Amino acid sequence: MLKDGPHPERARRDAELFLMHSLKRSRAWLIAHDDELLSDDLSMSYTELLERRSKGEPVQYITGERSFMACRFL
Repeated sequence: MLKDGPHPERARRDAELFLMHSLKRSRAWLIAHDDELLSDDLSMSYTELLERRSKGEPVQYITGERSFMACRFL
């Protein structure tokens, strides 16, 4: 889905970012728990985020936050 969007070079990174955002977990947690399944609600929420990004909406608008110099701004 994201590979066909406006930023295919960032597809994997964006997908990970949205998964971390949906689960409220770190990248390390995702790697350690790669065999866990998403609930139906989380799966639908995650898919909606991916669809918004594939249409060109900025990541910061979708997640509602932006990092700058290791600080998170909402």
